[in-house]
Amino acid sequence: MKEIKILRILNRLNLGGPTYNAVFLSKYISSNFKTLILAGKKLKSEESSKFIADKYKVKIKILKNMSRSINFFYDLLSIYEVFQIIRKYKPDIVHTHASKSGFIGRFVCIFFPKIIVFHTYHGHTFHSYFNKSISNLFILIEKLLAFRTDKIITISKSQKNEICKKFKIAKLKKFEVVNLGINLKEFSRNLDFQRKKFKKKYNINNKKVVGIIGRLTKIKNHKFFIDVVRKILDNRNDVVFFIIGDGENKKELIHYAHKKNLIVNSSKKIKKTYDICFTSWVKNLDDIYPGIDIVCNTSLNEGTPLSLIEAMAYKKPILATNVGGVKDLIINGYNGYCTNIENKTKFINLLKDLLSKRSKCNKLGSNGYNFVNKKFAHNILVSKMEKLYLNEINKKNKNR
Repeated sequence: MKEIKILRILNRLNLGGPTYNAVFLSKYISSNFKTLILAGKKLKSEESSKFIADKYKVKIKILKNMSRSINFFYDLLSIYEVFQIIRKYKPDIVHTHASKSGFIGRFVCIFFPKIIVFHTYHGHTFHSYFNKSISNLFILIEKLLAFRTDKIITISKSQKNEICKKFKIAKLKKFEVVNLGINLKEFSRNLDFQRKKFKKKYNINNKKVVGIIGRLTKIKNHKFFIDVVRKILDNRNDVVFFIIGDGENKKELIHYAHKKNLIVNSSKKIKKTYDICFTSWVKNLDDIYPGIDIVCNTSLNEGTPLSLIEAMAYKKPILATNVGGVKDLIINGYNGYCTNIENKTKFINLLKDLLSKRSKCNKLGSNGYNFVNKKFAHNILVSKMEKLYLNEINKKNKNR
């Protein structure tokens, strides 16, 4: 079989689903495929995910002019750079991941009509970030780019329904749902040791731990979480809360926590007692998840949150807002609970219930692990994408 060349383009090398997705597809896809990965620059407030690529010995070329923000001059330079790389590399398939790379990669492919184009939506492009006018402009651009896209990949059924039926980006036949993948072999089974290590590091004795993991941005809705913290601690003192991640809203959130009269730990030197701890990014999952009893997600919108998949891989119960792809991850009463974003009182009451029922948490956690094992193992991701690539290649060959 002739070697099939794939050019994979990422927005940037920040911690999250797109990097894992690209690395697993490049590492574990069959030897008939050869892959080159391009990625833009991460934000200063973000932790680099290059260590993930290094770990799997996958090389990534950085596009020095491409970043998440819109800049007409640098975006033009990025378009030129990608054009030159495509002309030299001569890929059979270009697969873009997320919005900025999706625009640049697919725009360049207009000049290379023989190339097969895949695009994966990883997040929430059309709302919660921008005002209505800008969002409508992005929707129009995505509709136009869909004409130069052979296959559109969404990472959840909810995301597919939203993009296809609500925003009408393209016809249904162009869409496929392919779940994110994780390597379950990497998740430590020596959880007792890791848990003790966590508790010692953060000066936690017999308290329960509730955590939220993700970028500190408005869409993640951390103020909701801090409000919940305040309400829980009004009635009990046997729990401590963690906000794990970094981002442009960090200072504002620390200030908000202080305003709520919470004792905040936001430095590397851990206080003896505190209510809430801001840890910044933690690269090694074993350094954080084993120490957490309950994992929360309070986002205004989500694609498919990798943090919740990881939490279930560590057998943690989930409490989340019922938005985006979260609805496809959480089965109420089976592996966690979801509440409407407007119903903060119900969220608080569910968290109180979970904090009081260890056996229920254990059952939810065990079910979550089984759920992830069946649906989100990385070999499932690779197998499905490989079939889709080959189907499009065969379709192209028949039409010659």
